[in-house]
Amino acid sequence: MLPEDNDPTLMRPPRARGAAAVTSQPVADEALSPALARFGHACFVALDSVLWRYQLSMLEWQALAAIYTLGEPTIAQVARRVYRSPSQTTVLMNRLAGRGWVRELGERPAKYALTDKALEVMPYPPALSTALEQRVNHALTEEQQALLAQLLWKVLAA
Repeated sequence: MLPEDNDPTLMRPPRARGAAAVTSQPVADEALSPALARFGHACFVALDSVLWRYQLSMLEWQALAAIYTLGEPTIAQVARRVYRSPSQTTVLMNRLAGRGWVRELGERPAKYALTDKALEVMPYPPALSTALEQRVNHALTEEQQALLAQLLWKVLAA
């Protein structure tokens, strides 16, 4: 991990808080890990199928999400977010610019911004949000939905 990168991503494990790291895993983690893995895989499959409708790959969407999150980032900033080299990210950004998803701002170092076309699928494609909401609303009671929301915000804040 680069020392100047202070922005966490969903792919990176969270940093340990405090001086001491947790060395022993509670028994509950053994039951939780497979459930989280299955949930993560289900989200990945759902996102991939929705992105296919827009003819975007997961890597292209991650680059768009990096630009959305960072504002008008440079190639180096996007490269750190998508875990690719700057040269690979340059090719990726040129491909996205050629297809109308991003535009180069004409500054040096090169900075990129999203186009109106990209803002239609950011931060998540509407079809994905609707599908996930429907599945959650169908499977959980209102009390369970509120508890899930509280737990997710707690995890995201960690």
